[in-house]
Amino acid sequence: MSGATYILVHGTGDAAPSAPGADAKWWEPQSDFTRELLAADPGARAEAFIWSGDNDELKRRAAALALLKVLRKRKDERIILIGHSHGGSVIALALRMAAAKRLDLSNVVRWTTVGAPFIQMKRKPLPWDRYNVFGQAVLAFAVITFSLFVMGFTSAVGLFGDLYRIGGAGGCALCLFLLWLSQRGASALYAGSARCRFARFFTNRWTSATARRDEAIGGLIRLPTLRPTLFNNRFPAPLFRTIVSLAFIAVIAVNWLFLGPLAPGVVESPLNSPILTALIDFHTEFFGFLFNNVSIFVILAEFVDKYVPSIIGTALFPVIIIAIYLAALTALLRLSDLLVGATIGRLVAGALNNSARGTILAKAYGNTTVGEDAYAVRTSPFEDVPGAAPMPPAADAALLAYARAHAAESLAAMHDEIFLMDPDDPPRALDLEALAGTLSWRELVHTSYFKVPEARAHIISLAVAG
Repeated sequence: MSGATYILVHGTGDAAPSAPGADAKWWEPQSDFTRELLAADPGARAEAFIWSGDNDELKRRAAALALLKVLRKRKDERIILIGHSHGGSVIALALRMAAAKRLDLSNVVRWTTVGAPFIQMKRKPLPWDRYNVFGQAVLAFAVITFSLFVMGFTSAVGLFGDLYRIGGAGGCALCLFLLWLSQRGASALYAGSARCRFARFFTNRWTSATARRDEAIGGLIRLPTLRPTLFNNRFPAPLFRTIVSLAFIAVIAVNWLFLGPLAPGVVESPLNSPILTALIDFHTEFFGFLFNNVSIFVILAEFVDKYVPSIIGTALFPVIIIAIYLAALTALLRLSDLLVGATIGRLVAGALNNSARGTILAKAYGNTTVGEDAYAVRTSPFEDVPGAAPMPPAADAALLAYARAHAAESLAAMHDEIFLMDPDDPPRALDLEALAGTLSWRELVHTSYFKVPEARAHIISLAVAG
């Protein structure tokens, strides 16, 4: 296909040029892949499309928009796109944007994705969740304005009423129009007609190469099944126990302060003592709402009044009452900890774990959008295509062997770095930067597509011949 222009789109974290003395990155002119690609298609040329490379959906869309502008400007050239990892996502987004604008981009004769995860996005169901804080403020203003407009329409009279009706309706309509404009771009990507045009225009021009053991693809596909348990059900229990304990300690302290001046007046029978009377009044006031205005202390006092004096007499009665009272509070505290604390623990831990899961999913998918949910990953950008075609067995096996061999080397280097010092030497701090430096990124299938000759040959055959 002489005269074609190959546009190479790198993936996440791969935007920087190769360091001096290091192997060239696959999209650079001096790389093995670029040289072999141009040798397979004499007369063609290759160039790189550089974008931020951040794992960020909004930046991927910005890159896709920039790529679309490049493709539209070069409508007289024969363009072949090759994208690795989220570089393939950028290409797919650019073509989806073209379909939304009813552009078939006939100059793009082929596009090939290599190990590309296609994030499945959907709009959040509730309008309130589709906007940022400013959009929510505008939506709230529109709703309030509309409500006032309805009230004014039914009650206002005279010139002021007419002006208010016009102004209220106009303000509400303007707010809703602005909100619609803010979501127009995202809505176009999800429109059924745009999806159909995307499939009709670009399915037959798409080829793909994805290894069966691609770690990034496999991990992202399985990520929705993640159920993290960062917080167990007993996580909030100590906090709950502390709060309840402090409350009971405060009640006991108030009791002692309240009853202290009356302590010398313990005389006569128990039920006639000022201490007992004060305790009953106090607990009826503070705990009556729990026991139908019947203090738990009254029940204890009546029980002790019948049985305790006949055993030990009345001299030690206040001590016994206080002991039983503290025991009852302890039992109540423990019961509340077991029942209420466990229930609260399950609810709080569940909410925190769900929040952690949502954060992990958003970070892994790079979902920085507002009003959209990333809910799955597929190996195909088209709804009616189940997935990317697998690589030939020979290339797939060579990729896996390459990654595993380098993983063994890196693990050995990491082991040496950890135990670099002699056991007899004084301890030294572990150098995390040096430890990370033992990784070459050749340990992963996902980052090794262009380093393995068999895989390179397969990708080139797809790009050149389809």
